[in-house]
Amino acid sequence: MLKHYFINNKTNEKGNQLIHNEYCLQIPKNETSYVGMFKNCSEAIMVARENYPTVKECKRCSSNCQEDY
Repeated sequence: MLKHYFINNKTNEKGNQLIHNEYCLQIPKNETSYVGMFKNCSEAIMVARENYPTVKECKRCSSNCQEDY
């Protein structure tokens, strides 16, 4: 199943921008950019890294994200 993915526009305290799926309870309202629809967070991160080199997965909604990106 494809999910919509979004990235924080602001960095966190570690200097990373977190990527969230559409169902995440921690997605900041009005502070994200749309990345696209993907099968999993690994694919979303690979695409997001083209424009956001410090992207990391949100531990709440993408805890099963494999770091093969």
